[in-house]
Amino acid sequence: MKTAFLFPGQGSQSVGMGKELYDHFSAAKTIFERAEARLGREFIDVIFTGPEEKLRQTRFTQVSLFIVSMAAHAVVASADRRADVMAGHSLGEYSALCAAGAFDFETGLDLVKARGEAIGEAAEKTPGTMAALIGLDRSVVEDICAKGVRQRAVSAGQL
Repeated sequence: MKTAFLFPGQGSQSVGMGKELYDHFSAAKTIFERAEARLGREFIDVIFTGPEEKLRQTRFTQVSLFIVSMAAHAVVASADRRADVMAGHSLGEYSALCAAGAFDFETGLDLVKARGEAIGEAAEKTPGTMAALIGLDRSVVEDICAKGVRQRAVSAGQL
């Protein structure tokens, strides 16, 4: 039987994530300590105690999820569990690459920190949102999108 590890992307974060791993597994604690040594204590504090509004900021979310994903992977690896395949959703691709050995943890921190900052800056310049549309007819989705485009044009003074 083949084993796959799938790492999550932004949106799966929650205040307190990874705290039990930190408290109960030395391999996880080591990951958090390495992250703190590289980036300072602020990220660890946001992961463990929030506030949620700060954790939702992309510059914190992305690094935080990477740290917790790598802590979980360290725990699994310390139990001598290996995957045949690594995959990740969006940001999780960085965790998958790191877990697969494409780069070390510190390099991953640097990459994900830069990614989170760049996406955060872009979001500030061009505010937007995402939504999942499930079970709607194509014509309804097209109408929703058209209304969104018209509204944005009105807001930008283009109509």
